[in-house]
Amino acid sequence: MSNFKKLSVISTLLFLTIQLQGCDQQKVGKAVEDKNKKTSTSAYSREILEKVEKDVNRALQQSVDRIDAAVEGKK
Repeated sequence: MSNFKKLSVISTLLFLTIQLQGCDQQKVGKAVEDKNKKTSTSAYSREILEKVEKDVNRALQQSVDRIDAAVEGKK
């Protein structure tokens, strides 16, 4: 094989290796990005659920207080 062909094959292999590494880095970057989105979405969902839980508990407590007041008023 002539030096030119060897150089051509080596440069092609080098180019393909660089391309594959770039693809792998993009996939890893995308996976990390997706994980971060899920984590922030999960944190946001937890925040909303905690607020809803507080609101529901407050509403239930108000209902219990009104029922207790109504029962006390009938005695």
